[in-house]
Amino acid sequence: MAALDRDLSTVIIPKPKLVPSGLDAPSHHEPTEEQSTIYTAGRGPANLMLTAYAGTGKSHTLEELQHHVPERLRTTVRERNGDYSILYLVFNRKNADEAADKMLSTTACRTFNGMGHRIWAATGRSLGKPDARKPGTILREYINEGKRTRGERDALWAAYDQVVSGVNLAKALG
Repeated sequence: MAALDRDLSTVIIPKPKLVPSGLDAPSHHEPTEEQSTIYTAGRGPANLMLTAYAGTGKSHTLEELQHHVPERLRTTVRERNGDYSILYLVFNRKNADEAADKMLSTTACRTFNGMGHRIWAATGRSLGKPDARKPGTILREYINEGKRTRGERDALWAAYDQVVSGVNLAKALG
């Protein structure tokens, strides 16, 4: 059952029920109780935050929600000051790009990282240059902090290059 917290305007969507193997989900269906709660809340002026597990239909629900938001509450996306009626935050650029192709112009699709950069930039402060040595610096501080035996520190230093290379590779691959 969907929970709508009136103070926070948060809809929490439970884990989805599994569809038996070999059966496809219906292409058109009546809204679930959770979706109906979201669509009803979307008609009002309050902010709304959806919290849901992977595979619960967030993208589909947001695509439909756009059509439930009354015209008087819709605003045009203006990149300069960030006015929009729906902000869709995702974890990676691929999902943001896919969502942007399906959403109305009143929906802004952003990554959490990109949104953080926008907020920081709005403060007028410089983000500075990225520090390519940051993973190594963090690991170096970790190795040297606390009460470690010489053997523990030696083992950590022996893995240092592999760990830093692995972190840098993971960052490069996204």
